[in-house]
Amino acid sequence: MDFKDLVINRESCRNFSDQPIEKERLEKLITMARLAPSAVNSQPWSMHVVYTRELVSKIAPALQVGLMNKFTSKAQAFIVVCEEREPFLPRIISGIKELDFASIDIGILTAYLTLGATEIGLSSCIIGWFNSNNIIKTLNLPKKTKVRLVVALGYSNTKPKEKKRKDINLISKFY
Repeated sequence: MDFKDLVINRESCRNFSDQPIEKERLEKLITMARLAPSAVNSQPWSMHVVYTRELVSKIAPALQVGLMNKFTSKAQAFIVVCEEREPFLPRIISGIKELDFASIDIGILTAYLTLGATEIGLSSCIIGWFNSNNIIKTLNLPKKTKVRLVVALGYSNTKPKEKKRKDINLISKFY
């Protein structure tokens, strides 16, 4: 699949089928996503792949805050993306530049995850609203773990819709 097809076909899926995801497919996805660039190659992330039916059914409720994200009950896997402490140099640079490079890098990693998922036939949805304490407890992670995003994965029951985006002239200037 070329890049244009990837971005056209990648969408936030909220209608997953019941088809399980093969562990090998998830391993391939993580292998690709870990190649994402990061500031000073700090790679300030860890990815926790939840794919057993038992754990998926325990993580889904942690993503369903209020009326949000009820569709996650149908997801077949989750990738819990956590922020890890950056090495010394990237932390110093972040402080000098007053930029949170770790958050930027995690966003790039997540883009790689979702585009990689599309390339290998999976659908995805990035979840940013969740109960991180429940996720930490369920996965038995250290209490100080910083859960930043969760990517819900599965095979879609629907075809991608046409994307509605702002006009190029509203979002860019060419010099």
